[in-house]
Amino acid sequence: MNQRTMTTRLKTLAGPLLIVVIAVTTMAAFHRGIVVRDARFEHIAAPWQFLTRHLQLWDDTRGSGVPLQYFSPVVGLIQSLLAWIGAPVWLIGRLTLSIYLSIAGIGAWYLWRRIWPERSNWALLAGLLYAFNPYSVQAIMPSGLFLPVALLPWLIAFAYEGIQCASRGELRRTLKFSAASALAVFSVGMLNTASLLFVIVPVALFGVFIVLEGKGTWRGLLKFGTPAGILTVLVSAPMLVVLALSSPIVSRNLGTTELPETVAQTSSSFESWRGLGKWLTYYGWGAQTEAPSASFYVTHPAVIVATFVALALAIIALGWKLTPLRRTWGILLVGSVVVMVGAHSPQQSPIAGAFDWIFNNVGGSAAFRTTYKGGPIAVLAIAFLATCGTIAALAWIRTAVESSEKRRLVVAGTLFVLFGSFVLSALPLLQGSRLSDRLSQADIPDYWNEAFDWFESVPATDRVLVLPATSQATYQWGSINDTLFDAYMSPIVLTASTIPSTTGELADATNAFDHLITNFEIDPTSVTPILKWLGVRWVLVQNDIDPLATGIPMDPLSELRTAPGLSLAAQFGRDSNGYSMVDVFQVENPTPDASYSSGPPSIVSGGPDSLYALSANGLLDGRPTTFLPDLSDAQASSLVDQGAPIFVTDGSRRVASAVGNGSRIGTSPLLTVNEDSTRPILVLDPTNPSTQT
Repeated sequence: MNQRTMTTRLKTLAGPLLIVVIAVTTMAAFHRGIVVRDARFEHIAAPWQFLTRHLQLWDDTRGSGVPLQYFSPVVGLIQSLLAWIGAPVWLIGRLTLSIYLSIAGIGAWYLWRRIWPERSNWALLAGLLYAFNPYSVQAIMPSGLFLPVALLPWLIAFAYEGIQCASRGELRRTLKFSAASALAVFSVGMLNTASLLFVIVPVALFGVFIVLEGKGTWRGLLKFGTPAGILTVLVSAPMLVVLALSSPIVSRNLGTTELPETVAQTSSSFESWRGLGKWLTYYGWGAQTEAPSASFYVTHPAVIVATFVALALAIIALGWKLTPLRRTWGILLVGSVVVMVGAHSPQQSPIAGAFDWIFNNVGGSAAFRTTYKGGPIAVLAIAFLATCGTIAALAWIRTAVESSEKRRLVVAGTLFVLFGSFVLSALPLLQGSRLSDRLSQADIPDYWNEAFDWFESVPATDRVLVLPATSQATYQWGSINDTLFDAYMSPIVLTASTIPSTTGELADATNAFDHLITNFEIDPTSVTPILKWLGVRWVLVQNDIDPLATGIPMDPLSELRTAPGLSLAAQFGRDSNGYSMVDVFQVENPTPDASYSSGPPSIVSGGPDSLYALSANGLLDGRPTTFLPDLSDAQASSLVDQGAPIFVTDGSRRVASAVGNGSRIGTSPLLTVNEDSTRPILVLDPTNPSTQT
């Protein structure tokens, strides 16, 4: 290799290296030691655990166990390697985000060089614009949402080259790009399925449009698309199995998360055109009055103007005849923005009205309610077109300004304004304020480590009920935006959650018990029978929850200390007044892991919220319990014939329910202010005819 070749290669690599340096600097240099809040804390706190879960279809680290819901062995391997070399938790999370930004920027750089090799020296600008922009500022967290964004330019590039090779009859190269596309999809995995689908659809449309623009043939599209599709399905088979098994739980969870109309409140066309509109980023986080990063884009006039500069250049490029694939990019840009706007203002827009109708009437459509995820192709189109627009603007200046001295000044001034606006529009990411928008504690207190070490001696099959429950716990010492227990607890953990990690009945019963005990609505004598029904052997009490941030009252669990059959097993940590930070209670004579009953179960007409009423009336006596709504008429009749008693309660009855969009269920208890939550129960005993009158 001669010196000229070496110099050329070094110049070529300078662009990707600069993108990596900027990505690592922006993610790791600011607020060091602080964990950036993300969707799944255990992925960075216990990455080896996350990786090994890919060997099974059942995830026993979440609640009492659920079908595996996250599948991304490539990400798990990367994070496990970072942990293996000794990277702390906060750095694993930051470097993961750095890798995603680097992949995104280098992918756009690579795509530019494939589409317009004659202008390859401008590829760096396209890469920077795609990696660092308002959309990235908002979408980089949670990381599972951003990984498909990072892979989009690579998928577009593979499709572009694969179709061209297939059109020329180059079979080997066609198969190479088909395999590359399949591996790219596999590397994304199933961290956020909707985000992946929002990326795959534009890639398919891109293939169709470039054929229409004469950059390939229909036969070439078929020759590339067929093996690419087959290989993608084959390598994604484990992911598809995971998706099929977890879809019932995912569908159920859609009924407890954000509504489509909530998501669409901020996705106006004004915001969407500049890559903004993601609803979560318009609100503060934590106990403090933190200003969300999106406020930067709505309170500074100069910033507002700066966010439209790239779009203005993109429009210029659409009118410039030298812009490669300008029709394709234009159609994808407009279509993507329409999707991003989604159901915003359905009363004023027929398109938004159509989205709103779909979300409220088509089953499963709620999975795609966050239409902001459809924005990556718009961002990529703007990055590509804005780079072309910059070239066009400079070419026009060189032609329009005759004086060489004035021309240099105008060019320099134009570049200063353009690049200044690009930097300004991504400033929350570049200066680290995006990270400060969602800070959380890097290290948990020593007493929590002692508690988790103590539980190492507890059998992994034991159930631990965590009280009081918070899915995004804010402690007196900080927050991690998630639960500690998926990452650090060995035994099975039960905790109330709006997004349950267990079966429906167990989740409902856990939620009901948590509500009763944290609101002082349960008699201590009824506590232990319910815990035994839940299969709980240990109760962990978090006394260090921040009452101001969570709304949970101080000392909400006094009933545990006086409950018969419940004893204090361990305490960890002390505050300034000597109160323990973590209490562990043991259930005496707990329900065994496996048991046998010779008689039929009790049939409860009601739901898991009836457990307190059953316990208060002495009817949780160890006999198995089944709920009438879960039984068919034939099954119920058969059990009654076998002598099963029926307990008629008003559980699951004194509840107002609202059902919408095919799967969403909202409930509200109808207890009056002074009404006792324990009510008389009607017992129907088949062996005693007097109870059946």
